[in-house]
Amino acid sequence: MINLDQVYVSFTKEYDALHNINLAISSGEKIAVCGDADSGKTTLLRVIANLETVTSGGITINNIPVEKINFKQDVQLGYVPKVVVFKHKKTVFENLRYVLKIRGYDDASINFKILSALKTFAIDSIKNVPIESLTPKQKMLVQLARVSMRRVDIFLIDNITKNLSKEEQADVLKALKTLMDLNPESTFVIAFDNEKMAKELNLKIYKLKLGSLEKAH
Repeated sequence: MINLDQVYVSFTKEYDALHNINLAISSGEKIAVCGDADSGKTTLLRVIANLETVTSGGITINNIPVEKINFKQDVQLGYVPKVVVFKHKKTVFENLRYVLKIRGYDDASINFKILSALKTFAIDSIKNVPIESLTPKQKMLVQLARVSMRRVDIFLIDNITKNLSKEEQADVLKALKTLMDLNPESTFVIAFDNEKMAKELNLKIYKLKLGSLEKAH
């Protein structure tokens, strides 16, 4: 489904953010990309989502060059960044309602989908709380609830356990497991700082170091 062929991304002449990345991810496969802060994890996810331009090499999804893909028609993509993007003056419910409204859902469907997602991710108690008042963990759970409300072919999830306590990380990993269980046929590419969390989710692990990809295990 996803193929990266000799992909290089260079932001400066002296440094490759990604260096000769060759990676094939099958439809429905669940993988983790693990590495330190400057390993290239975010850049890898962003080039798959066509949010960054490669310096050389090519990326295809379902044999279509990524730069030609319509992510509303050809492939449904769910991108969950480590820096949350919300309407911060709005409540949790209002934020979730907004993303469904712009996709054309009717009010009855919107209410059903939101209430189901809030219950599934155990955040129904904060539905009327402004996003800006949430803890970092709560924001991550709302992000996962948001992306769960529609059909997604490919989930790209970028290191959302970073800077959380061990207890909070455990809660977010549980929510990630729930999202994966809800979408058994979807492809998941999840970035982590360390391999322990990837192993807890039983993911195939690829290691990135200074932009280079090591063998999976």
